[in-house]
Amino acid sequence: MQAHQLPLDLRSVPAQGREDFFVSGCNEFAVHWVEKWPEGWASSPVLILYGQRGSGKTHLGEVWRIRAGADFVSAGEFAATSLDTLLSRDRNVVIDRIDQLVGDPVQEEKLFHLYNHYKQAGLSFLALSRLSPETLGFVIKDLASRFRAAPNAEIAAPDDDLLFKVLAKRFYDQGYVVAPPALQFAVTRMERSWEALDHLVEEAIRRATAQKKHITLPFLRDLLGSGEGENE
Repeated sequence: MQAHQLPLDLRSVPAQGREDFFVSGCNEFAVHWVEKWPEGWASSPVLILYGQRGSGKTHLGEVWRIRAGADFVSAGEFAATSLDTLLSRDRNVVIDRIDQLVGDPVQEEKLFHLYNHYKQAGLSFLALSRLSPETLGFVIKDLASRFRAAPNAEIAAPDDDLLFKVLAKRFYDQGYVVAPPALQFAVTRMERSWEALDHLVEEAIRRATAQKKHITLPFLRDLLGSGEGENE
C-alpha cells in the first residue's frame, strides 16, 4: 500500500485537543444534531445521544461540550450534587449515563427541574445514554414525555468501512503505512468499537517499536491471535 492510497476521504468534526470524530452512516444523524446547535435546538433544551459502550458517545459529547462551552457531569456527580447547585451554574452541560439516573425518583425530579430551568433560561444540555428514551423506565411521567419528545439520535457501533479507514489513518499518523489485507484482517478480528481500535493501535505500535518491525499481516495475526490486541 503506497502512501497516496491512504483513505483520507473521511469527513470529521474537530474535537479540539482530541482526535477528530469521524463521520459515517453509523453516526451521521447524531453529528447532524450536534452541528445544528444552537439554532436547531430551539424547540428543546436537550438532545439525547444513545448507543452501546464504545460507540463514541463520549467523544461526540466532547465535541459538543467544547462547541457549547459546557461542563461535563457524570451520573455519579449529578446524583451527588444538589438541585440548587446544578441550577446555579447557569452553563450548558453534558450529563453522562442518564440511564443510570432514570428510575430514581430523586434524580428524575432533579432532571425535571433542570429541563424546565434550562428551557426558560435558554441553556442546553446533552444527555448521553446507553438506552433510547423510549426504553428508559421513567418514574415521573412529565419527565418521560419531555425526554421522549426531545430530539434524540442513536450512535451505532462503527461499521467495517469506517474502522478500516480510521485504522489506516491512525497507523499512518504514527508513521506506519499498513497494507489493506492486514487492515482488513484486523477489522474482522477486533471488537467493533473505538475503544478496541485505540487499544489495538497502541499495542501494535508498542510492539512494532520494541521489535523494530513493520506492521504486516503476519504481525497483526500474531498480535490478535495472542489476544492482546483485542478489547473484551
